[in-house]
This record gives sequence, structure tokens and C-alpha cells, in this order.
Amino acid sequence: MCISLSDLTFYKLNDSASGAYRVKYPPARLEMLGKQIANGNPKLNPSDRISLIADSAAFAISGLSPTTEFLSFIESFKHESNFFVWDELLHCLSQLRSAWSKQPERVTAALREFSKSVLRAKVEEIGWDKAPDEDYLTSRLRPRLITEAGFAQIEGYSYLRNMLRIESKKEHE
Repeated sequence: MCISLSDLTFYKLNDSASGAYRVKYPPARLEMLGKQIANGNPKLNPSDRISLIADSAAFAISGLSPTTEFLSFIESFKHESNFFVWDELLHCLSQLRSAWSKQPERVTAALREFSKSVLRAKVEEIGWDKAPDEDYLTSRLRPRLITEAGFAQIEGYSYLRNMLRIESKKEHE
């Protein structure tokens, strides 16, 4: 029996990441899932969103799917509120940056600009300083965001990145 999934408005395999396997969606399905995430579809819980990020990143980093698919997909997470989803997104961006570390500067610059566009709103929302009523997970997310903001050279955060680089060079001299 053959089921045509292209007719369905919504489907997501490996519900709540209950299985230990990767799912590679067709580009159109990944794009639709991204739109559903951006629109806050309640059927996509944090575990689903985390596994979607991890799977699409793994396929992109391994070369089994175009990196542009992964990058287009994670643009959907600009307004994400869940710490664990952001943690996975930041981890995957860092892995991608590491995989591309020997690429020409123009590639690194393009990844930096992309990261800036994805991270800027969340970085501005959380900022440098802890709010008086801030929850624990937000305080854990801040240093991760600041590190990525430094790479992305988001205004006000690239200074920290440069200072860390200078200190690191001093230690190795």
C-alpha cells in the first residue's frame, strides 16, 4: 500500500524524537515545517523542534543535503522561546561553523551575516544583563547567545569576541 504524503497539510515523523534515528525530509516538507514552526504550530513540541534542527543540521554538515536547506529552515526559529530549542540551534550553528572553518573568508562572512539575522532579535531580548526576575534557563542561554553574537559581530557583542581573541593570543605567547 502506498500513501501519498504530499497531500497532507501536516506530518512529522519520529514524533517527539522518540526514536534514535535521523529523518531526512524532502526540501518542500522541511520548508513547510519551518513555516509551521514560525507560525507557532502547537503540534510541533520542543522535542520535535529540537530533532528537526538536529536532523537537518546533521544532513547538511555531512553533505547529504544542501547547507542552504538547513540555513533556510533555521530562519524559522527567530522568535523561538524555548531554551532547549535555542541550545540545539546554537550548537548546530557552531558545528556548521567548525565544519566550514577552512572555507574562504567570503563564506565565513556570509555565515556571520546569516547568524546575525537569526540571532539579533533574541540577543536584543536577553541582552547583557540579568533581569531581576529572570529564570534560570534564560541565565544559561545568555552566555551561549553572547558567544554566537560575538562570532556574528552583532554590534556591541563583537568587542567581547575581539577581547577574548586578544587574551587567547597573550596566553599562547
